[in-house]
Amino acid sequence: MEFLADSLTTSLLYAVIAAVVSGVLFGFAGFGAGLIMSPLFAIIFCPTDAIAIVTLTSTTAVVLLWPQIKRRVQIREALPVALCGALTIPLGTYILLAIDAELMRRGIGGVVLFFALIMLTGWTYRGPRGSIAGGLTGLASGVVAGSAATSGPIYSLYLLSAPVEAAVTRANILFVSTIFPISTIASMAAQGAIGSQTLVRFALILLPYALGIWVGARIFTRSSDQLYRRVALWFIFAVGLFVVVI
Repeated sequence: MEFLADSLTTSLLYAVIAAVVSGVLFGFAGFGAGLIMSPLFAIIFCPTDAIAIVTLTSTTAVVLLWPQIKRRVQIREALPVALCGALTIPLGTYILLAIDAELMRRGIGGVVLFFALIMLTGWTYRGPRGSIAGGLTGLASGVVAGSAATSGPIYSLYLLSAPVEAAVTRANILFVSTIFPISTIASMAAQGAIGSQTLVRFALILLPYALGIWVGARIFTRSSDQLYRRVALWFIFAVGLFVVVI
């Protein structure tokens, strides 16, 4: 009960608002929640708690959305990204725990800004596809997932460039988003980075976040492929600007 009383603060209210907005965007685009929650939670709480909470909520998000997308996933496209990412997530977790908290906060914001600038140029991946390209994408994504919980832009940029309809792209992104959080949670737990206070905060944020996902998923079913791709790409840019302003 003491943990619960300590958690019911104005900071938690800000975290809940961020979680609802993140949930709506994740339910719609299949990624992007960490781009809002990670930098804000790192300020509200601390970087380690931020990554743990974002990762736990991401796992819940995928469970909620999995029934909608399981039949559309292209395993050949998504599996190399997911498996190779799982290999490097422990390295990212080590970086998170080893680096000074203030520096880590700035680093998380920098990652978001970096991908925002990529979006500003209008760059789209046009390179080779296949197991090697997907695996390299996964290796890079895993390090960022373990250290900053903002790996979505890396593998999303790769998967968004595939010549398939939006529903398949979204399913592939969500498949990768299933494996990464599970691997990150296991890595953080093994390194003693998830405590009781973190779990209480996660529990209080979970329901508002799930509500946001429910709303976002229904927005997606009413959108066109063109709208989906435009929102998914420019969302990264918008959040990057927001992080710079704060």
